Amino acid sequence: MQSSDATPVTAPTRHFLLEALLVFATAGLYLGVWFYLAARDCRRIAGQPSTPVLWIFVPFFAILQPFAFPRFFTALRDAQKQLDCPRWPAIFDYLWMAGFFGLTVASNLATVVTLEALTQLGLFLVLVVWFIPLHIRMNRLRRRASQKPVMPRSAGYNVPEWIAVLLFTPLLTAVFGILLHEEIKLAMTEEYAAHTSVKQPGQPYFLPLSQTGWKKVEIGTVTDGTAVFELVGPLPDMWYAVFIYNDEESMQNLSNNRYDGFVSSMTSPECDFTRTFIENSTRVYTWTLCESASKDNRVIYLASQLEGDNNQIIELVGYFEASPGIMDKYKDDFIKDAKGFGFDE
Repeated sequence: MQSSDATPVTAPTRHFLLEALLVFATAGLYLGVWFYLAARDCRRIAGQPSTPVLWIFVPFFAILQPFAFPRFFTALRDAQKQLDCPRWPAIFDYLWMAGFFGLTVASNLATVVTLEALTQLGLFLVLVVWFIPLHIRMNRLRRRASQKPVMPRSAGYNVPEWIAVLLFTPLLTAVFGILLHEEIKLAMTEEYAAHTSVKQPGQPYFLPLSQTGWKKVEIGTVTDGTAVFELVGPLPDMWYAVFIYNDEESMQNLSNNRYDGFVSSMTSPECDFTRTFIENSTRVYTWTLCESASKDNRVIYLASQLEGDNNQIIELVGYFEASPGIMDKYKDDFIKDAKGFGFDE
């Protein structure tokens, strides 16, 4: 073992619970700082050249990890050998790398593939827990070295860290708590069976549903609160809402405004707009469908307006956003059901 005079200076140790809280409070962003300091310290102890700034990006991009993690754990094992510090069996290194890589892949996919908020929260919390053993391992190494913080610490944190913990911990806890409450409440809501016609007592419309997973939700969940009925689909960004207008809106103005609203909120949309008579009547029916596509996402807005008795207008509005593969699976039924929206006569 080297003498203390020959031991390079490292970042100080910190209790794993305080470290986990800091990672949580920064929504994982502190992991970049952690890997920066850990890679620097390992290479200092092992007497190896280092480019620690690049490590800031490693925990966030899965594509970097198969190249970076083996280098990191080699440096870590060299540093532990240099300071005569107990090491994990090599198989544990690979298991940790594989687990963290898998969690990062899932997190990266969440930016492309639609995942429920509760699932994303679960992935983040598992990632924080998975990180803790590696932090404990670095603590053991640093206890055998000379330690010096980048900034003075008080009760475990420096000033910027205390600000992050005190400010964002309650904020993120509240946000995650609300998401968890909403997901639990939605999970307890009864689903409509496939191939069901949804009708509401006292209302003159019906809506066919071809797919399972549709649920009635509180008014204001997907709209500004002016709808009379709201449904969320089997995917997070998938819903229908029904509006009823009496006298204050003309059919033409309503359909034109809805069309303009769709176009203004989408990127280079392709739209279909038709106005015709409802079969065997003189009442007007309008249909608007707008679609836009990017490399990673596709979006659909649609609206169906029916002219009822006494100048009443009944409108169905739908929204669906998903990755191309998921969109292809659900799109046809989503549009077909909206086109089936009609009067319950």
